Amino acid sequence: MLTVWKNLFLSLLALTFAWMLVTSFLPTSIDLTVANRDYVADSRFIKVFPHRRFKNTTNKLILLWTKYFGSSDWNFQRSFLQSCSRSRCEMTTDRGRVAESDAVLFNSRDVDTSTVFPETRRPEQVWVLHNSEPPYYIYTDLAAFNGVFNWTSWFRQDADIYSPYGDYKKVDEHKNTLLPNFHAQKSNLSLWVASSCTDRARRYRLVHEIEKYMDVDTYGACGRHICPKRSKKCPDIFKKYKFLFSLENGHCRDYITEKFWSALRQDQIPVTWGGADYKKMAPPGSYIDIKHFPSPRALAMYLNHVANNASLYNSYFQWRRRYEVTQHQVVGWCHLCTALNDPRRPAQLYTDLRGWVDADACRGYSVWGVITDYIARVAFLIGF
Repeated sequence: MLTVWKNLFLSLLALTFAWMLVTSFLPTSIDLTVANRDYVADSRFIKVFPHRRFKNTTNKLILLWTKYFGSSDWNFQRSFLQSCSRSRCEMTTDRGRVAESDAVLFNSRDVDTSTVFPETRRPEQVWVLHNSEPPYYIYTDLAAFNGVFNWTSWFRQDADIYSPYGDYKKVDEHKNTLLPNFHAQKSNLSLWVASSCTDRARRYRLVHEIEKYMDVDTYGACGRHICPKRSKKCPDIFKKYKFLFSLENGHCRDYITEKFWSALRQDQIPVTWGGADYKKMAPPGSYIDIKHFPSPRALAMYLNHVANNASLYNSYFQWRRRYEVTQHQVVGWCHLCTALNDPRRPAQLYTDLRGWVDADACRGYSVWGVITDYIARVAFLIGF
């Protein structure tokens, strides 16, 4: 009887594996498009109260309660708040000042069920949950924090505090910006840097197809070239490339990786593949979107054409005459400061935090998702 059950279990396991291969990991072609879905903020996730207690003070105090990936000050610089045009705020990491704080910030990756929260909480105090990464990198069950947080600081534009990895702004229209010959500064063709080999988007399959038609130097955990992550030599090596593949590990709404903004700062053309609306979120004419091409071959042919045409290549930097990339900030500090000083903001509470996070085009974290990612990678490596 035991043997029968064992054979049945092995058969079911084999069928499951075969089904996963057929449905997910044996594509006949690479789909370069991403479904664009429009989302509307759902009041089922947030409870809005009719009245809000507002502390009418000139300065607002922001307390960083948790660390941000090991950084106690969240890589904060005073200039971030000094640049805010109308509102005045102060940042502190001193937990002893929690009672006087107007906002208390928590990083999603540093919060779990063992986290010690402040013992007291004033009615007008705002608790903010910050997140910089796609939902499947949030390993904590957010349902445990329903009724805890008032605001979200997220890369999504529908968050209470919009906090993307990068941004840009207009420069003085009367400033006569002389642009160099960017094409002449680049000696190598294209580059892809990735620290994760088991991503949800299966980026490695796309790169594998593109490499059939053009040279792509790959760095990182699953690349052919090695450059230590914190080595000072890496930026000098990377900036020599004409194109940097900015491929998102998950096509989440409004999510644009830091690599995209790094490419712009390094005078490179980012080649994008993700779920964000780049037309609305990136400097105009600064990038090449993979979704605009019918196949990896068509994309590679165009990139080779641009690489061999100095005038065409340099045209992708005309945006520099009107815009500039801003300095990276973990949190949209001015957005937060302005919100804290806005008495029109209603009092609210996230009653279904997980529901709000999952209202996205990419999946949240699950053990099954991790398993399928690894199986997909193994299937690719053995030739499926």
